[in-house]
Amino acid sequence: MSEARPKKRTPVIVALILVIIVCLAGAITGGVYLLSVNQQISDVENSAQVTPAAPEPKLEKNPIDFTSLREQNKHIYAWIYVPGTKVNYAVCQSKNNAFYLDHNEKREKSSLGAIFSEDYNAKDFQDPVTILYGHNGAKSTMFGSLHKFSDKDFFKKNKVMYVYAPGHIYTYKIVSAYTTNNRHLMGAYNFYNADQLASFQEQVLNPAAVDKNVRKKTTLDASSKLLVLSTCNTGALAKSARYLVIGVMTNDQPTK
Repeated sequence: MSEARPKKRTPVIVALILVIIVCLAGAITGGVYLLSVNQQISDVENSAQVTPAAPEPKLEKNPIDFTSLREQNKHIYAWIYVPGTKVNYAVCQSKNNAFYLDHNEKREKSSLGAIFSEDYNAKDFQDPVTILYGHNGAKSTMFGSLHKFSDKDFFKKNKVMYVYAPGHIYTYKIVSAYTTNNRHLMGAYNFYNADQLASFQEQVLNPAAVDKNVRKKTTLDASSKLLVLSTCNTGALAKSARYLVIGVMTNDQPTK
């Protein structure tokens, strides 16, 4: 009887060994990857703990105490200041658009009135055109000193005006000053109509007035926010014309 020979298992064993090696290599690689990821996460968490938060932008202090002003009169919502003139007043708005023609900022009867806007305008100065009114007061009070802008040298040297409001300081570049008729601008134009706004802007930059002064190289577009200071004229034109000083907003500075 011939002796039985053992079966050859070498290829199977080799294959198993290769499989085991591949699995071990994969496990080692995966372990290294997980360790790397965990280390990155740990580094980020540690960094977040030791790195201080970015500081908030430092806000400029608003020089106007609106809390105190509103205790005197809740209609006060802003303050207008025009360097080089006597214009440095509270701004009011009432549902009665004629009220501040003969009442001051304390709501007292006064022929000098107060500086005010009509309720056609919002109080945030974000309308395409905001109009503030003031009398051409005696001794250049109220808006009387705005007539200084009819002098070319004065206009050239005095380029900005400011509006203070709760949380904001608005800077305006003065672009023109001139005499015009006494029509009510808010009634004559719909400033939210693109064509009518463009028509008014064209008038601002190219007024048909003998006493006009215009800032050169000024452009206006649909996003421009204009501030119009409107007052009575003088002499023979006192009852039939208005004098306007107009600026375009160039900066909105947040304040605390």
